[in-house]
Amino acid sequence: MFCAISGKVPKTAVLSPNSKCVFEKSLIEEYVRQNGKDPISKDALDVTQLIEIAQTPQQYALTKAVNSSTLKSNYSIPNLLSTLQDEWDAVMVENFELHEQLDFCKKELSKALYRFDAAMNVATKATSEADHLREEIKVLTENLGNSDLNASEKLENQFEPVSDEFLQELARKSQQFVSKNKKRKFRSTRPPSELKLLCERELSTTGSFGKFTFNSFAGSESGAKFGGLFDTTGDGFILVNEQELKCNLDELTRGEALVSCIVPADENRLLFGLLNGSHGIFNIDTKTIEHIQSSGHDLAVVFIGYLPGVSRDVYVTVHEHGNIFLTDIKNSRSYILESSSFETSLADMHKDGLLALLGNKSDLIIREITKLNSEPVEVLKNQPEDDPIVNARFGSNGYWLFVATAKTLKVIDLRKPAGTLALEEIALDGEIIKFFDTDLSGRTLYLLIEDANGTAFLNVYVYDKTGKKWLSTLNCPVNSAFNVLLIKDLLILEGENGNVLKLLADDKLLTVKA
Repeated sequence: MFCAISGKVPKTAVLSPNSKCVFEKSLIEEYVRQNGKDPISKDALDVTQLIEIAQTPQQYALTKAVNSSTLKSNYSIPNLLSTLQDEWDAVMVENFELHEQLDFCKKELSKALYRFDAAMNVATKATSEADHLREEIKVLTENLGNSDLNASEKLENQFEPVSDEFLQELARKSQQFVSKNKKRKFRSTRPPSELKLLCERELSTTGSFGKFTFNSFAGSESGAKFGGLFDTTGDGFILVNEQELKCNLDELTRGEALVSCIVPADENRLLFGLLNGSHGIFNIDTKTIEHIQSSGHDLAVVFIGYLPGVSRDVYVTVHEHGNIFLTDIKNSRSYILESSSFETSLADMHKDGLLALLGNKSDLIIREITKLNSEPVEVLKNQPEDDPIVNARFGSNGYWLFVATAKTLKVIDLRKPAGTLALEEIALDGEIIKFFDTDLSGRTLYLLIEDANGTAFLNVYVYDKTGKKWLSTLNCPVNSAFNVLLIKDLLILEGENGNVLKLLADDKLLTVKA
């Protein structure tokens, strides 16, 4: 019989009823006092539960032999062994606990090594898959790059690049125009104290209407602002100011595609762009096409601009991938200025004819068409998704740029470093900007906003030169004021007696004294 703790023959043997193991009485009692449980089965144990085992004469003799008091006297240490026995008991208990902890640590280490091996296998597999994906992306990128290159080369091969002499002549005429009109200022109109409905017109067609505007800065002495609406379904009408031009746009475009934009070139002609990338000139009087030019691709025209102050024989088109074309009307020839891949949903041309504004919901850039090899000027970059760019346009004074995002309206000073504000921005809290327009002077601002409930308000502001900020003069709830549900667009025109506001609402066109 041996003690389960010390491994020695017990002097006084006891039995644990839980684990059925034999222990030295002093060792098990010390262990139970410290831990309160059986060292083998780990069940709760009390010293009163221990059962003392009677020894046979042979066992008793063996115990006496091992633990004989004569053994102490033989070594002349009569009392030392008794003390050492107590120490020995404590060491045995501690040694047993250390063995338990060692076994536990071995098990935990084994589990950790297993998890580590599994993690290494997963990481190796993920690394292999990542390398495979990198190779696929590399091949795809090369293919896309070749595709874009081929598209650019196709455009450049189809359209001859504009000559340096042509651009220099354009720049010379632009400088003459700027010098001639440098001190020209447009009369600032008085802001309205109220909005008065002058008339409303039912729109019989159910098409999707597009808006066009044109500021004729040098086309007429009065600097009149032309504008109107057109029906993109092809079966409706064109409305220039108050003059309705009944025509079938399918005939205008020869059935090629739907119209994407229309701009008055003068009192008798319209420039038009199509969703298939073609563009041309339509004569209002004769209702005939004087010129149509194919772009060589199917990218929609997002902007078409006629520059009477610079050249009456040239207009510019911007397409949805940022491609810029210059069309010589006299020679019926288009030149490619830029074959980029900048996603473009809005564009505008500066009145001097040399600056092109291109933008989308997140980015806004300015390019000088006579220096397209230089880097574009970044006006806005990586605009947040919850505050996208709504619209942007150059101001009539030549050095302001109006930029509307969903939450702010900024006026940027083009004479200063990119992004420098000319005056304090208008920031909204809880509302979003839907549309904006200004009078010809750019100093009276009309802002259509919408609250969280979908209610539309028309806010009118005037420019405060002293404070360099906008002053609010009017806030009108449009839906209730004019009994309409949805405002689709707005346009400010100058009438004989002040500004006239055109509102495209529901299926009717409202004319409002503004």
